[in-house]
This record gives sequence, C-alpha cells and structure tokens, in this order.
Amino acid sequence: MRALGLVFLALAACVPAPTDPVASGSLCLPATADCPAQTLIRRDAVGRNQLDYAIQNTSTTETTVIAEAYVPAGESDAGTDLGADMDSPILIAKSEHQIAPEGSVGNRWTPQLLGTREEIEFSIACTECEVNADYVLTSVALECSADDDCSSGWLCDTRIPGRCVECMSDDDCQTEQTCNIDRGRCTPANAASCSSGGAGTTGILLFLILFFLPRRKRVAAAILGLTFLSAEAFAAPPIASLGVGVGTQIFTGEIGAVTQPGLSLSIAQELRWQYLGLSLGLCTSYFLTDQPAPPFSRDLRTVSVLLGPRGYLPLGPIELVAAVDYMRLGLDSNSLVRITGPELNFNGMSLSTGIRYRWSGLEARIDAAWQPVFNLPGDVIWLQIGVAVASGS
Repeated sequence: MRALGLVFLALAACVPAPTDPVASGSLCLPATADCPAQTLIRRDAVGRNQLDYAIQNTSTTETTVIAEAYVPAGESDAGTDLGADMDSPILIAKSEHQIAPEGSVGNRWTPQLLGTREEIEFSIACTECEVNADYVLTSVALECSADDDCSSGWLCDTRIPGRCVECMSDDDCQTEQTCNIDRGRCTPANAASCSSGGAGTTGILLFLILFFLPRRKRVAAAILGLTFLSAEAFAAPPIASLGVGVGTQIFTGEIGAVTQPGLSLSIAQELRWQYLGLSLGLCTSYFLTDQPAPPFSRDLRTVSVLLGPRGYLPLGPIELVAAVDYMRLGLDSNSLVRITGPELNFNGMSLSTGIRYRWSGLEARIDAAWQPVFNLPGDVIWLQIGVAVASGS
C-alpha cells in the first residue's frame, strides 16, 4: 500500500497540469451567416487563456492568411499595466501563415500572449481566398498569485498573472546565465527534471486536487471525505472494507478512435453481508489523445463516482463478485472538446464482475467492467487489480 502511494506520487509530479477547454468554433472566408470571419470568445473559468487554431486552405491557389487576437474596446485589459477601460481594441497576438493549395497550418497562442483576459476577439483575414479555421480556447490553471505559491525559490510573474517563473531579469539567474523573459527561464538551463515552475510539492498538491476532481463538481470531495470518516464501520458488522486499485481504461466508439488506453486509480468503501453488499467508489483516469488539431494538447482526464449493489458467490478459497453501479463521469483537461462538446459531466452505468482471494484481513482483487456513458460518443472498458483491508471474517 505504501509503495503504491509513493509510485503514484512520483507519477503525479510528471503529469501535465490540468486545462479546461471553454470555447470552440469555426471561422470562414468568405464569411457566412453560420461561419463568420471573426468572433468574440468569452472565458467563464478562472485561469489563463490559450488559443489553438488550425487553418485550412480550401482553394487551389496559395494564399496568405493573417490571424489576429484583440482585447475588445471598452474592456479593461487584464494582463497589462493598463488599468482603465479602453476606447479602441488592442492587438495582443498576430500570426501570418503562407498556406499551400488545399493545405493547412496550425498554431498556438500561449498564456504569455493572451494573459487572463475574460474576452478575446479572434479573426482571420486574407485577399480573394477560401479558407476556414477551427479554434479551441483553453483556460490554463493559475500557478500562483504570490511568490510564496511557487516552489524552489521561483517567482510569481506579475506581468502575466498566474505564472511561476524562474526569473524576471538577469539578476534572478546565476552569473553564467541570462534570463529569457518570454519563457521566464534562466539560460542555459540547469539539469532537467519533470517539474517546472510551480511544480514540486505545490504541483503534486494541485495534481491531487485537480486531477482527481473536475473543477465544477467539488461534491466528489465531500463523498471522498465521508469515505474516510466511516472508519468506525471496520469495527462492527456488516463486514466493511476499504480498497485501492490500479488498472487501465479503454474508450470505445468515436472517442476510442482518437484515445490511447489510459491509466486509472480507484478507491472504494464497501459494506457487505454474506451474499449482498453496497459500494461507494471514486476512480480517476488519465489518457493520451490523437485527435486532429485544434487543440494541440494531447491529454484527457476523467473522474467517476460509482454507487451500487454487489453480489458475492463463494467458491472455495475465492469468491466471484458481480455489480451494477450508477456512475457520474466528469471530464477534465478535455482535449476532445470538439467531439464531446463543452459539457463536463455525464451520467452512466457500470456493469462489472471480479474475482477475490482473501487471507486474514486482506483481499486481492481483479475486476473488469463495461461502462456505458449516456450522451457521450464512447463507452469505457475497465480492467483493474487491487488490494483491500477488510474487517470481520
């Protein structure tokens, strides 16, 4: 158990920070009623802006397309030293793309360019051309609000709110280094590690909070807390157990076509009588994705809360288990937003079976499940091994 926890924490430090896609759409030239040449993108989540877009040239001639992002007129320009509302739009990002006939290009504007502004006007322009652009706006988690939030002596960048940086000037670096202000890093870099600014202890804590729970559904935190507070159930009938498991989850359907098998971690509280029982569990999984851009991010996190009955069939030293659970599935760092849509939470079922072997107060478990998810273009196949601590006999 302790070794498993240490391995998990080591993996956690190298998993990228969660992001939250908040808007997606398309632009076209020539513009149409359903596909304009510019759009106003509003962010309703706390964080820093990141915009991924891909432009397709649908004509048979080479063309030059200019993509631009503005802070709209009348908005306060959060992320710069301008404190008042502005009378005219301000250009904050611009890219020029030379696109071959029937070719395409992709680009990402990072939070260093877009900051924490709540509204961004995105547009494309070209002359006598036929192009379309797909875009996804992502809210990247704030790393800090003050220097104390950053680990290893890093600084909280006040020019780009919410970013931990190694340096803000050459004075923050060692004698033989200079500061790359755009990246916030001293160059040449020190020995590489899987953590960056704001990682270490802070990064692991953020992971444990954000990876396990979608930002908009914190109710699962209360459920998990109640699970641990129910420890007194271990001392009295019915038989109680607390188990953890690791395994893999595989998406099917449209999602499965662009998603690799994922790593899962689960915890469950179970109460049982001789042949029947009840379980409350929490499972989180991490996937890599292969979808066409945008976005250019390649990760998907899920968290599911499961509640339902169990049936047990003893067969000598082992027993078979069958279960039907109600499942509430949440998405986080959803790089498949163009497939799943902006919805973050879904209802589903989990139909599972397993084998258990028990000695003394420990159980070894192997479980398999099929999990149909309503209104999501893909179900989940789940395979898991685990151990549990159980009371009673």
